[in-house]
Amino acid sequence: MPTFTGMKGFIIILLGQVVSVTGSGLTRFGLGVWILDQTGSATQYSLFLFMFMMPASIVALVAGPLVDRWDRRRILIASDTVAALSTAGLLILFFTDHLQIWHIFVMAAVNSNASAFQVPAFQASVPMLVPRERLGQAAGMSQLVQALDSVVSPALAGILILSIGLGGIMVVDLSTFSIGILMLFLVAIPRPRATAEVTEARSSLWQEFLFGLRYIRERPGFIYLMTYVTLIAFFLGFAMALFTPMILSFADAQLLGFVSSLFGIGTLTGGVALTVWGGPRRRITGILVSGLLFGLGLTMTGINQSPLFISGGLFLAGGSSTMLIGLNRAIYQAKTAPDVLGRIFSVRILLSLSAMATAVLIAGPLATTVFEPLLTTDGLGVDSLGRILGSGPGRGMGLMFIITGLLMIMVTLIFMAIPAFRNMEESLPDQVDSNTDTNR
Repeated sequence: MPTFTGMKGFIIILLGQVVSVTGSGLTRFGLGVWILDQTGSATQYSLFLFMFMMPASIVALVAGPLVDRWDRRRILIASDTVAALSTAGLLILFFTDHLQIWHIFVMAAVNSNASAFQVPAFQASVPMLVPRERLGQAAGMSQLVQALDSVVSPALAGILILSIGLGGIMVVDLSTFSIGILMLFLVAIPRPRATAEVTEARSSLWQEFLFGLRYIRERPGFIYLMTYVTLIAFFLGFAMALFTPMILSFADAQLLGFVSSLFGIGTLTGGVALTVWGGPRRRITGILVSGLLFGLGLTMTGINQSPLFISGGLFLAGGSSTMLIGLNRAIYQAKTAPDVLGRIFSVRILLSLSAMATAVLIAGPLATTVFEPLLTTDGLGVDSLGRILGSGPGRGMGLMFIITGLLMIMVTLIFMAIPAFRNMEESLPDQVDSNTDTNR
């Protein structure tokens, strides 16, 4: 029987997730390098990322209502188990020399569907375990998990892929899944007491999902926040799709792992700061400042091919993105009724992953057919932009990074000028309910 709840339970789950997420990051990194090594195609790599995102955005339509209906701990255990089984299937194909790229796409889709349940179940559980006044710190601790993944996974995978290969990496991943699942068995997650508004709306899954949309529509601050973060996710999708092909166009996997870890060190720094500090009193101010710094970091990353300069941009982008995501998450956890949080986080997943998947899907072809040819040795932009940014492999993708960062800054400045967005925290009351039903 589970024996831990409250803040201790939250920390135990996080410790398990640190191990599990790091293992998954190793496999994701290794598979991405394998695809680029086999095909040399930025488009194929973009499709790989797309398959990690788009299925979850579709499944989110039903995942949110189910997360609010079912036991959230069991959902977390089941989703981790499904992801582990898909990795095991891929490992068998690899060791029997039958692995093909489409197999990886299927595995990515399965893991994406599992995450559509895992992410909202975990985020909706946080207010059930953590006191309201510590939600900012909890958001920082959650971001630390992603930060450690960003630091450890690329650097370690860059070394491991040369020593134990892709198969060895997947074996390590499977062992980390078992640790994460074991930790979940040690925790009891209280279930929220149903509010009258939500109880009256309970019917079919589709109607419950629509209730989540109405809940957001009746709160203009949520509409602005979701719109802003969805746009940020779109820009982030471009960066995710372009980064690995851009670095591998002039460097090897080991350098890729090193500079990738600088993004992770930035996220780790931001996560530690948010955990200790808890964030500013007005979280929306922290989100907007983080958006400006995030855009600046992406712009720096694309300016030239110096590993030092790229690392500086990635460090800034990592730290600011951690603050932005963590504070955004804390606002929803504080301002949303606990028994509707699963649906709200699923809507967030639907919007953010759809935006990221769209960006990922078009980034590869844009790089291959438009921006890379623009800055090759005989490209149309060599005598103009090429004098500033340089020319040759990867420079077109660098230009895309610059454009993406500048657009992120512009969008953030626009949202800064909207009073209803700036003042949303004052217009929405806190909704965290400390009275939970642990018997259902």
